[in-house]
This record gives sequence, C-alpha cells and structure tokens, in this order.
Amino acid sequence: MLETIESELLVPKASAADAEGVVPSSSGYYAIFIADNALLPSWMLNRIDSNGILYIGIATRSLLTRLCRQELRHKSPATFFRGLGAVLGFSPPMGSLRNKKNQKNYRFSETDTAEIIQWINSNLAISWVCSDTPERSVEKKLIGMHVPPMNTANNPNSLPQLSTLRAKCREVACRES
Repeated sequence: MLETIESELLVPKASAADAEGVVPSSSGYYAIFIADNALLPSWMLNRIDSNGILYIGIATRSLLTRLCRQELRHKSPATFFRGLGAVLGFSPPMGSLRNKKNQKNYRFSETDTAEIIQWINSNLAISWVCSDTPERSVEKKLIGMHVPPMNTANNPNSLPQLSTLRAKCREVACRES
C-alpha cells in the first residue's frame, strides 16, 4: 500500500493554479512540488530532492478543502502556507494575534496573501492520491522517507531556519504595537 501511494504521489498531476478545478473532495494524501529550486533561499536547496517535493500532507476529510483552500489559498489556518510566506520574506501584521486564544495560527495581510498565492500559482505543482481511510502513519512514513523541507512535524531532518522564521512571524503577530 505505501509503495503504491508513494509512486502515485511523487508525480505532479497539476499546477497549483489549476488546483480548484482538478482536486477531488475525497480524503487522501497530497504533495506540493516546486518547479525551480533556485526560487528558494540557498539554505533550502540541498534539502529538496530530485522530485522537487516541498511538502507532504494528509486530508482526512477533503483534499479540496485541505490542499486547495487551506494550504494553497489560506482561507483557514495552514502550516504550509504560513511557512512558505515566512520563507518568502512576508510577515503577519504586528499584533494581529494579540488577545487571541490561539497564538500560533498567524495570517498575512490581504495584500501579502494575494502575493503569496500568485507566487504559488506561478511556481508550484501538486499531486494527490485518494484514500477512503488515510492514515497518519503513512503520512509520517512518507515524510520520513522524503524529508520535504517545508514539513516540520515528523521530519527527522527539519530545517532550523524554517522554525526560526515561523517563530519570528508568531512573535510579530503577538507583539504589542
């Protein structure tokens, strides 16, 4: 089962720009790829494998919602989108998380979010594998095997630079203006 999922997941199926029109609403696994590694900071380059995988994830309910609406469009909290925004040099509005219960799910301004989405549409591709019962253990194994640089959880080789950038974004979002 793992080998079948892996072989299907490692081949990009669509551009990120076309995601909403092709990604199904069923549950499953997904991968996000970059076409040109040179668009990323030098500290990431040696962590991207020959397939260009940046991120591997699981959608326990809907690939359309998790991959498209959250990870690629940030209509609600998404780890990949927040991390990519930080890597690209964006920062959330100062104090935007002050007095909020969840101090981790920072968001970018509408203008910055639109710029990040444009970058995603121009530079990323996606793949997915539908599964009626996606398992977190399979996602964890795939991350462990391919160590995508944008995955921080379950990644035995996670990038400290990414963690630092995300922490800076949280600090800005929680800071008093």
